Amino acid sequence: MNKLSIRILIGLIGLFFFNSCSQRDALSEKAFEGYYHPIEYIVIRFHPNSEVSARICCTEVVGSFHVEVYGHYEYRHPFINIAWEKMEDNGYHYCEGLINNPDSLRINDALDTLYLYEDSEHYVLSSFPSSKFIKIIALGILFLIILGLLYVNWRIKKKRLIHR
Repeated sequence: MNKLSIRILIGLIGLFFFNSCSQRDALSEKAFEGYYHPIEYIVIRFHPNSEVSARICCTEVVGSFHVEVYGHYEYRHPFINIAWEKMEDNGYHYCEGLINNPDSLRINDALDTLYLYEDSEHYVLSSFPSSKFIKIIALGILFLIILGLLYVNWRIKKKRLIHR
């Protein structure tokens, strides 16, 4: 094994440990999506360290918009309390300020359905594969590529030794 291979392997191990150091709970890396208000669609993503983000999009072709909202959450099963702190929109949104916090959020026992209650309305949001699943697949593929490169490197060195 050459020095570059060892450095790459140490770097991957370090990245793995760095990623595992953030505070996680049962909602970390989960995402939920569904219809929201009459013409809107929402995707809520829960991140490590109690951070949450949401993307609200218009479902109409004319006058479309999207808004990104960021905040923090507290989770005590089955209830979630979200405090929105920052909003970024694309300039076409009708909101003049930060959206109100939802009246309440509740999640089912399987952690795959989120119920959002707001202004005497309720919305059902379903989970979908999060970025965690994609990261695991990408890391696995990267690991296989590195193993393949190490094998090729070993074979080349072995051939050089035979031809000497």
